Amino acid sequence: CEYHGCFDIAAKKDVLLLLKTLLNVDGFQKEQAKNLKIISSNLDAHPFLIGMQTNREKLHPGIVYERFETPTVSLKTFEDLICNSIFPRIYRDRGGLYVEIDSEILKDSRRKKGLTQRELAEAVGINKKVIYVHEKKQLRMLLEIAERIEQILNKKIIQPAKIFKKYEEHGFPKDHLEMDVGKNLEKLGFQIDFVKQAPLDIFAKEKALIISDI
Repeated sequence: CEYHGCFDIAAKKDVLLLLKTLLNVDGFQKEQAKNLKIISSNLDAHPFLIGMQTNREKLHPGIVYERFETPTVSLKTFEDLICNSIFPRIYRDRGGLYVEIDSEILKDSRRKKGLTQRELAEAVGINKKVIYVHEKKQLRMLLEIAERIEQILNKKIIQPAKIFKKYEEHGFPKDHLEMDVGKNLEKLGFQIDFVKQAPLDIFAKEKALIISDI
């Protein structure tokens, strides 16, 4: 289905995808992202921003460029994901290229190699704290560091990017009419939420989900 607003295409097969398409993804606005997350949260959907370029560069295949926490990819990356189940691995951020790593595999592989955190860090050429922090928490790591660690440990620690996200985002009524409709629905036992820039204004959940334009 095609719409206009915070998303352009709704596509459903095994899951529901809400897609926003822009030639330049830097044109994606914070308010659009917020409303897209509200809709995704209420419909158990996954949002994607698909584009061709940023203000500085073309979008490269296999890389996720996030905009306001919304997974942002090139058409080629999206095609590989949907048609061939090829997940991108790399995130583009201001500091460079990053990847998700498996903290448990990192820790177990280091121990099996008989290396301390300090010894591994020295072999990679980084501070010991980097190894300590990444073994303790699931954090993104610079691509070049992760690849050096994989070479030293002879073990894959890089994971596919986590792009099928879940959101907990909520909105507010834009005027007194929406507010009054929401209050009446709440009196009837509905849980309600509001959204803008979409083909609907309000979500109401009881035994079933009602979406309505006001």
